[in-house]
Amino acid sequence: MHPSQLFHAPPASKFKYAEHFFKRAQAGLFHGRTIQFGNNVPESRYKTRRTWQPNVRSKRMKSEILNQVMRWNVTMHAMRTVKKYGSLDDYLLK
Repeated sequence: MHPSQLFHAPPASKFKYAEHFFKRAQAGLFHGRTIQFGNNVPESRYKTRRTWQPNVRSKRMKSEILNQVMRWNVTMHAMRTVKKYGSLDDYLLK
């Protein structure tokens, strides 16, 4: 038996939201926001590479179901969506 046949890779995740674009997104609510890449273009038009980071803040939010206050790393886009749905629990359930 060939050695590669002895070990099987674990099956891919069945959950759509289990995979994250970058490691930091595993630690909070990022609502699809990721690091973006592009160029700085001044008047002289010499392009230099740069990155744009998501606008992440540490927020305390209360879960009514768990009756607990939890600290989350949240993008402002996710915060607006939480406010739109009314509560953290409604956002997480939808």
